[in-house]
Amino acid sequence: MVDFYSKLERICSRVPKYEMAIIMGDLNTKVGRKECRHKVSGKYSLNEHSNENGSFLVQFAIRNNFYIKSKTFPHKTIHMDTWKIPGSTEVNQIDHVLISARHASSIIDVRNSRGANYDSDHYIVKAKVRERISRGWKHRAGCGRRKRNSELITSPEGKMRYQASLEKKLEETKTIESGPLDMNKTWKDVKETIITAGEEVMGTTTIQKRNVEWFDEECREKITKKNEARRRMLQKETRGSYEKYKELQKEVKKVCKKKKKEHLQKQLEEIEQLNRHDERRKFYKQWIKSGKATIQDKKHVEMKTERSCSTKKE
Repeated sequence: MVDFYSKLERICSRVPKYEMAIIMGDLNTKVGRKECRHKVSGKYSLNEHSNENGSFLVQFAIRNNFYIKSKTFPHKTIHMDTWKIPGSTEVNQIDHVLISARHASSIIDVRNSRGANYDSDHYIVKAKVRERISRGWKHRAGCGRRKRNSELITSPEGKMRYQASLEKKLEETKTIESGPLDMNKTWKDVKETIITAGEEVMGTTTIQKRNVEWFDEECREKITKKNEARRRMLQKETRGSYEKYKELQKEVKKVCKKKKKEHLQKQLEEIEQLNRHDERRKFYKQWIKSGKATIQDKKHVEMKTERSCSTKKE
């Protein structure tokens, strides 16, 4: 435990003092109500006294100017406990949220979320952060980076459309210009013309959500059944309800793993097909996209790629 807090102190020492530092997780510590006298935590806790790990955490907060926000807000007991001892109804508050004392007012609430199901005997601890942002750093709406569909401009038809659009817009800017030549203004106009012509031809693509390629209705149905079983187990925990939940949990993992593996295999087959047709650009793009494929599968594709390259040289 001493080594853990020593490493944590070294990491915290690298953070600039003006930056907000938040530490949160399963610290396995009971912090008592009486620790509020050290001015590093509040008085709202499930535990009257601190255990040994709790004393380590309090000393760490004092030395590094942190505040334990998970003991600051008055909530019901069911919204303060973070861990339920398996096989019993006893609960403990051993997951905590700490923040640098300078930004302590930025966290306006900390409580657990008992309804969230993420296959753990701990409850999710939710911290609500409200930070005041300086007006000088405020970005204008709509200035974020957009993803453009570059494949439309690489095709022969797309190149011709882009060239025609660019020539037309450059001619329009020439007719508008009058008076003495201003290099800065001319460069700005040319830059805007190039970007506008490219956007007209390429358009924008929507960024897909995570796992949307393989996550289908079957996965959604299995997860819904698992969540219902967990709710029944929380309402009345019996051996039957617990075993039913664990059975559905294994089934969900098995189905999702199978769907994901099939999708990755399909991606690797597409990569091999692109390599056979010597589509280098698309091949590289698809290779980067399949970053989650196993090393063995990728090595298999690499061997085929090297073999095809050597055949072409011969």
